[in-house]
Amino acid sequence: MSDLDSGSDSEEPIFEIEVASPVNIALVKYWGKRDVSLILPFNDSISLTLDENYLGTRTVVRYSTEFIDDEICLNGKDIEVSERLQSVINELRRLARKQAIKKKLPAAQLMKLSRTKFQIRTKNLMPTAAGLASSASGLASIAYGIAQALQLTDIDISQIARIGSGSACRSISGGLVQWYSGEEESGSDSRAEQIYTSDHWPELCFLVLVVSQKKKKIGSTAGMQKSLETSSMMNTRNQIVDERIKEIKWAFSVKNFESLAEVTMRDSNMLHAICQDTYPPIFYLNETSHALINFVTQFNQVSKEITLAYTFDAGPNCFLLMERKSIPLVTSLIKTCFLADENIRNGSSEEVTVPEKFSELQKTFIDYKGDVEYAIQTSIGSGSKVVVPPFQV
Repeated sequence: MSDLDSGSDSEEPIFEIEVASPVNIALVKYWGKRDVSLILPFNDSISLTLDENYLGTRTVVRYSTEFIDDEICLNGKDIEVSERLQSVINELRRLARKQAIKKKLPAAQLMKLSRTKFQIRTKNLMPTAAGLASSASGLASIAYGIAQALQLTDIDISQIARIGSGSACRSISGGLVQWYSGEEESGSDSRAEQIYTSDHWPELCFLVLVVSQKKKKIGSTAGMQKSLETSSMMNTRNQIVDERIKEIKWAFSVKNFESLAEVTMRDSNMLHAICQDTYPPIFYLNETSHALINFVTQFNQVSKEITLAYTFDAGPNCFLLMERKSIPLVTSLIKTCFLADENIRNGSSEEVTVPEKFSELQKTFIDYKGDVEYAIQTSIGSGSKVVVPPFQV
C-alpha cells in the first residue's frame, strides 16, 4: 500500500495496493443456487487452488475520499460497476466502519471511511468468460484487495467474495478448499475453508488445455439455474455429493491419486450429463473436449493404472490433473496429438522418449493436432496475496 499523491494540506491522499488471486478448479462441482440473490449453493463443493502467477487475476485498488464514485477497469476497458460488485464494496465499507467503531476511532475517521471510494484496475491472466474460472479469481482479488486496503481484520473474506461470484470464495485460500453450502437462510454459514495447504501434496500439478478462448454462449449463472429447474438429475446429485467430497478428502489425506482421479472425473462427467439433461439441453463441451476425455481414458488403459485425470468446468477447456512424474510423458503426447503451439507455458523443458506401447494412442488422436490453442502447466497455489506490502500506520 503506498501514498501516491499527498497533494496540498487540504487534499486527502490517494493510496494504492496490488493483490493477486488465483483460479480454483472444483473437483466436486458447484452447480445451482438455493438462493440466487445471496449466491447460496445447492450443494457443497471442493476445489484445488492453482498458482496465481499463471492462471489468476491481478488487481490494483486505488482509494481516497477525493474520488467521486467507485470505478472499475477490466482488462484495460472501463466498465460499469455491477450490482454484485457494488454489494461487495458496500459490505466491506460497512465492516470497516464496524471495526472502527469497535476500536473507538474518532468520528472524523469514521466519516472518512464512509466517503472512501475505490478505483479498481483488474486484469485476468487468461480469457474472460471462457470457462477458465476468471470470475472466481476476479471477484476474489477485488474483495481481498479492498479488505486489505481497509485493513480489515477478523473477517471471513470468503463470505464477502461469495456475494460477488459464488466460486470466488474458494479463491481466497490455497490448497484444497471446501465451500460449505450452509443451512441458514441468511447465508451466514455458507463459507469456504482450507482443508489442506498447498504443500501437503506438492507433487500434484495441472496441465490446462485451452480449446477455445471464445466467450460462452450460455453463462454458468444462467446454465446452472436452468438445470436446477429442469434436470431430473439434480436431486440425484444432491444425494451423492457429500460422499464424493469425503472421498476427495480421504484421497488427499493419504495421497491416493487413483481415488482422487476417479471421483474428479466422475463428477465432471455428471456435471455435463446434467447440462445435457437440462431442457433445452446445454452443451459446454465440443468435439475436442470429448477427444481429450477419450485420450485420458485410453492413456490410463495403456498405463494399466490411473495416473491422469480430466475435469471440465462450464466450458470446453480441459484441466488435466496428474502427479509431477507424469508431466514429461503427458506433455509429449499432448504436443504431438493436440497442441497448435507446442510451447507449453511454464512447462518443463525435460524431453522424454514416448514408449512404444503409446504409439497406437498417438495414431488415434493425431487428427486433433492443432485443436488445442495453447497449454499452461501450473502447480497448486497458496491463495490470494498482496503483491505490494501494505502501508504501515
